[in-house]
Amino acid sequence: MELLALIIFAPVLAIVATPVCWLLHRFKLLPAGVHPAIAFGIIWMAMIGAVFAQSAVAEMIVWPAKFQAKHLGQQYGTPLNLRSYSASGFQDVIFEYVYQLDPDQVRALQRRCGRHTASFGHAGCVLFEENGDQQGSQIMLTGDQLYIMDYN
Repeated sequence: MELLALIIFAPVLAIVATPVCWLLHRFKLLPAGVHPAIAFGIIWMAMIGAVFAQSAVAEMIVWPAKFQAKHLGQQYGTPLNLRSYSASGFQDVIFEYVYQLDPDQVRALQRRCGRHTASFGHAGCVLFEENGDQQGSQIMLTGDQLYIMDYN
């Protein structure tokens, strides 16, 4: 996914970086002796880095928080107690998040347990499950770990 973003955004960011570099050079905001081509490269790479940072924040923090709030009523797993993350597949991508929960959170979620099952190599109680033709998602509690799987 990131390679696709790089292929699409890199030329666009190069177009944006060009006038930024020109303005910095025009108003003498570049350090003395720095060639505009070097400044362009640094600005362009910083912009590409910002795109990837935004992608990482959205994938690791924003999406899981919204998903938990929507299907569990609140966010139980936070970025600080994320123990494992994986994204695999090419066209059929599977995202898996594993959170270590506090005992109070585990007790609160155990009251909401639905059926018990084993999927994706983990056995536990299902808190949320949605399956479609080519996509689905599941939230499962196994001991003191919260598993969130999303596949599409």
